[in-house]
Amino acid sequence: ELLHIDDAKNGKACKATCIDCGYPLIAKNGGTVAHHYAHDPEFYKPEECNWQPETELHLMAKMVIAADKNLRIPIGTIEPIFKEIHFESIELEKRLDSRIPDITAYANGERVLIEVAVTHKCDSAKILEMKRAYNNCVEIDLSEFSFCQQTITLDAVRNFISEAPLIWLSISPVGEIGRLTYLHNLEHQRSLATSVKELKAERQSIEAIMPNLR
Repeated sequence: ELLHIDDAKNGKACKATCIDCGYPLIAKNGGTVAHHYAHDPEFYKPEECNWQPETELHLMAKMVIAADKNLRIPIGTIEPIFKEIHFESIELEKRLDSRIPDITAYANGERVLIEVAVTHKCDSAKILEMKRAYNNCVEIDLSEFSFCQQTITLDAVRNFISEAPLIWLSISPVGEIGRLTYLHNLEHQRSLATSVKELKAERQSIEAIMPNLR
């Protein structure tokens, strides 16, 4: 669990560890300097810690989704609409074959894998593997999150997730999500086909009067 510096006991009594390297921290929240954590020099190994604000955002996004157990997902891949779904259960960093998705969730018995992209989006090899396994896998793009505040709050992350871009990396052809996607896309394809037919007729009409215009 994340422990805000203002809620931590001062010094080593905070019993906190770094979210990246896992080594002990010291809470420095008793003086006039802005409250902050520092690595305990007794254990700190700089070469093993790659903490960045993005690291914290990635973790907090997973915590928010796990706590709320719901997510706004796109329905369809052609001009998608969005629908809020509730998850019965959520697991973080659970191994699935040779991969470890950020989040494994279940809605109405259907598995949905959720990837949180902050600085690195899923590569083509991972996407291809998801498609071959017929997994439902959605990616949340948090790359535009603004780090304008001194600390990142769960509410700020929650609000951003509610409007962040989401795309399907892979959709299972079997299941409710696949069915809704098919119906949505089919409706739009029919609409596009009608528009193409009308434009073709209009073009033929224009071409018919072109000799007279010349």
